[in-house]
Amino acid sequence: MPTSASADLISTGNAFFVTCEKKSGDFFGGVCVGYVMGLSTMITPNLNATAADFMAQRKLAYCTPDGVTNGQYLDVVLDFLRRNPKHRHQYMPSIFVVAMSEAFPCKDGTYATFRDNGYQVKPGPRPQ
Repeated sequence: MPTSASADLISTGNAFFVTCEKKSGDFFGGVCVGYVMGLSTMITPNLNATAADFMAQRKLAYCTPDGVTNGQYLDVVLDFLRRNPKHRHQYMPSIFVVAMSEAFPCKDGTYATFRDNGYQVKPGPRPQ
């Protein structure tokens, strides 16, 4: 059964940032990498998708290049949270998508922005 602390880790950027910012070599470092690995697997497009699946995935707001590692995903999220403390109260999957959108923009300019307690995908270009 998850504890309050582990539930907080998977819910908002505040607890994720505190837990993961300086924990690269310990148990929590593994938890943090595992968490973003799960998000990237769940959210990143499947390259072997059917045509219908591919069209549904076009609503994604980021395009990761080949070779991006789970450690890079974690670095991108932590860097985003470090530079944007005003968004740390947001839901972690939304933070992940907005951070990836900023770090790995798609050629068509599509991007993600926060909306209420989630995110929305918008057509480009991204406002400055």
